[in-house]
Amino acid sequence: MTTYTVSAGQTSSGITLSSGDQEYVLSGGTTISTTVSSGGTEYVSSGGTASFTTVYYSGTEDVLSGG
Repeated sequence: MTTYTVSAGQTSSGITLSSGDQEYVLSGGTTISTTVSSGGTEYVSSGGTASFTTVYYSGTEDVLSGG
């Protein structure tokens, strides 16, 4: 299980989340081409950006208002 945090001014690219992995995209943070598969979760806060995310096999993407 790995937890990633993408803070303001940071960009992550090409991360794959699975089986307990989590990624938090905070306000001002950006993710590009994240893959969320079974058991993985991506949380996008208000003001955060997630582009070209692929969610499959019971993965979860939780986007708050303004994200």
